Amino acid sequence: MEKRRVPAGIEEMLGGWLDDFYSKIKRLMVCGGAAVIWTIWKCRNEACFQQKFPHDPAGLIFRVCTLLDAWNSLQKDRDRGKLEEGSKKLRMVMHEVYSKRHGWLHDVRRLGI
Repeated sequence: MEKRRVPAGIEEMLGGWLDDFYSKIKRLMVCGGAAVIWTIWKCRNEACFQQKFPHDPAGLIFRVCTLLDAWNSLQKDRDRGKLEEGSKKLRMVMHEVYSKRHGWLHDVRRLGI
């Protein structure tokens, strides 16, 4: 059986996928990927150590959006606002997915749209 190893960094884990993006937005894509990975890690820790389990995927996506909003102010001047814009679009997609039209009965008011 082949021994699996942990990727050494973002480039090794997402390198092939990131190569498809222009260098101008590559940093932002890495930041977005880091927000997703960090959210998964935090939720995993909460499940393992505090027995707190996510009730729906919207909560995880909302946490990703919160990180993107917080990290927006850390971006260079020319990129400031782009993470916030991505976060807003992600919330809009989440709102659409969780709409009653698609059969979800979830309360979307907490999504901040």
